[in-house]
Amino acid sequence: MEEITEDTESSIANIHSALLDLSKSRTGAIIIFQQNIGLKDVLESGTMIGAIITKELIKNIFFSKSPLHDGAMIIKGLRILAAGCFLPLSTNTRIDKDLGTRHRAALGISEVSDSVTFVVSEETGIISMARNGIMTRYLNSKQLLSILDEMYSEQSNTKILGLKRRVKEQ
Repeated sequence: MEEITEDTESSIANIHSALLDLSKSRTGAIIIFQQNIGLKDVLESGTMIGAIITKELIKNIFFSKSPLHDGAMIIKGLRILAAGCFLPLSTNTRIDKDLGTRHRAALGISEVSDSVTFVVSEETGIISMARNGIMTRYLNSKQLLSILDEMYSEQSNTKILGLKRRVKEQ
């Protein structure tokens, strides 16, 4: 369990801001938040990073000329564990035909683990979330921050007080 600290608040703010920036620039991204079920096979398919979460690192990994930009990033707690990871695609035949490979991969990993995955569409900039085999699309800044707050609160088993006031809405 991660203790709620300024580091936790900083990580949430960095993830939130990076996802909004990636959305604005229509830079495709897929970020997986590992929960209780380990993702060993997925981690091993990518490049191990083990770095503290920063907005700049997230944006650089998904920069189109980066060798890791096409794969998924995996975050656990306050660390970026790996990037450039390959994911299983969903075999659900009822997926909207407009959704691309990133979205199918996000759904695929959410069908076989308890992970939470955010996807930024490079075509539209739309931010979506896959959890428990369900895709939630068109997340705005406030919804995104609320989900991140909830995830980190669940991990620590405590509430993050005042976090929403500290992260500037964008």
